[in-house]
Amino acid sequence: MFIFLGTTGTLSQGCFAVSIAVLGVLAYYIRHWRILVIATCIPSLPCLLLFKYIPESPRWLVAKGRVKEAEKILQDAAKENRQGSVPVIVDFKDPDEASGKKATAQYGFFDLFIIPSLRIITVITMTAWFVNGLVYYGLSLNVKNLGGNVYLTFIFAALVEIPSYSITLVFMEYFGRRRSFFGFMIAAAVACFTCMKLQLYPESTMLIASAAMLGKFCISASYAVVYVYAAELFPTVVRSIGLGLTSVSSRLGGILSPLIVAFAEYDKTLPMMVFASFALIAGLLGLKLPETKGKSLPDTLEENGSLKSRKGMLCCHLTVSSLMSISLSVLLVL
Repeated sequence: MFIFLGTTGTLSQGCFAVSIAVLGVLAYYIRHWRILVIATCIPSLPCLLLFKYIPESPRWLVAKGRVKEAEKILQDAAKENRQGSVPVIVDFKDPDEASGKKATAQYGFFDLFIIPSLRIITVITMTAWFVNGLVYYGLSLNVKNLGGNVYLTFIFAALVEIPSYSITLVFMEYFGRRRSFFGFMIAAAVACFTCMKLQLYPESTMLIASAAMLGKFCISASYAVVYVYAAELFPTVVRSIGLGLTSVSSRLGGILSPLIVAFAEYDKTLPMMVFASFALIAGLLGLKLPETKGKSLPDTLEENGSLKSRKGMLCCHLTVSSLMSISLSVLLVL
């Protein structure tokens, strides 16, 4: 199950990379931005019809006390895969859980911050997603400051993501989620720092572009890891809320990225310096997260008790406060 979760969660990112490359091709031929927006929105309309064919998560249904619905989905999956029948879920649950007394409790946003261990996980994953969004989209937009043909550079920066996802699968399988995330984040920081230094020598166009592509390769791999990692960290009862919150953090990083890229008007090396610094902080902070490879996914808040260090919690709060302060300072300066 864990192999499938990591594989499907990672390979799905490949479609995103291909779509970004297609966007570069469309932008090359469609120079008017309004027409480009319409052209990119139209293909997404048929996707609105697919939601009725996507089944609900059985784990979530069981956690909500809707056992019969979960059994029906699993039975249909077993039939489709020609695996015969599956055991009845209710036989494996105690009477209280089977009757839905415990499972029908409603959970919300604030439940992510009630338990200290889950609070640390939430804060760190929010920071990780924020930095991934900032650096990923920042490197995509910063191609205009690297020299050369901006369209070709953008397309190549998208295509370089595809092999990164294959590498991610290998790293997550052999090194786990935490070390993979740390390694890719630190590598992205080093690549951005190297690119920053190379930008002091404008004639080194190929080396600058190569360092930037390496940074994009590493941050894409990190993004793929954090998608799988976050899904395995949050308990089932708040998993959708946790992933929604972290996704919002990522979008905030994406919103801030054009402002960071705008720093190049004052100094072309500034964007890469900011990206390198944020990636370094997020990578080190990720070491506070527990490893999830090969472990059962937590279903309830009580199962999530891996991190209980007050010192670690204080470190998380201080780091996030620092990141938010830096972001606010950037906005005020601009």
